[in-house]
Amino acid sequence: MINLVCYDIATATQSDARRLRAVAKLLERHGHRVQKSVFEVTLQEDGFAALRHALLDTLDCRRDSLLIYRIEGAAHTHTEVHGPRDENDLFAKMIV
Repeated sequence: MINLVCYDIATATQSDARRLRAVAKLLERHGHRVQKSVFEVTLQEDGFAALRHALLDTLDCRRDSLLIYRIEGAAHTHTEVHGPRDENDLFAKMIV
């Protein structure tokens, strides 16, 4: 299953900046960055649950936001990209 994970972290303080880096590092270990705050993550259910838990533990849910789009099987039928495309893009490699 592919998960599209998007986040927006408050960046007013140094602790906010540390939290931003921590979230990015977590996602870089498990997924592929497609934009500054957007990652494609392909993990089995238990692995993704652990990642989600780690992300939620890191976030300040009063100030930050996390969006997770789960794309299962035939739900993904088309990806449209304008501009340069990264060769590691998971959607580019899917055969539908």
